[in-house]
Amino acid sequence: MENTLGAKYLDYLLHHPNEPISAYELEIAIQSEKAEARTKNSIQDDLDAKAKREYSCELNELLSEREKAEESPDESKIARLDQEIEFLKTALGKKGQASDSGERARGNVSKAIAAVRQKLSNGDRSEKAFGQHIQQLVSTGYECIYNQPQGRIWK
Repeated sequence: MENTLGAKYLDYLLHHPNEPISAYELEIAIQSEKAEARTKNSIQDDLDAKAKREYSCELNELLSEREKAEESPDESKIARLDQEIEFLKTALGKKGQASDSGERARGNVSKAIAAVRQKLSNGDRSEKAFGQHIQQLVSTGYECIYNQPQGRIWK
């Protein structure tokens, strides 16, 4: 098996049977630098409806003002307007949410392990058998676990 992230996640789970671990913590266990890149609780509140309306109105006003400013030679005013317009577009484009680290980790881990499962399903007989074992006993999501059957160890 190739030394991929999915293989590393599976290796961790197989060496910690019946121990649930969050996808976020699993990512950090395998790639410690992820802990420095983002925090576990990165969800921000949605912009409320009133704030969205105000931002949209302000954006429309700035766009109109920007059009008029193009007729004058005042480059500093145009640059200032461009910055304000970009800020509002970014705020509205994010829909008021930062990406959720738990969701991002769930997706990353699930995709990586799914790639390993796919590769195993295309392998020889023993790889297919191991792939079926993984398919049945490894759960991924916000929480990941290898549910090792009592008294049975994969060799």
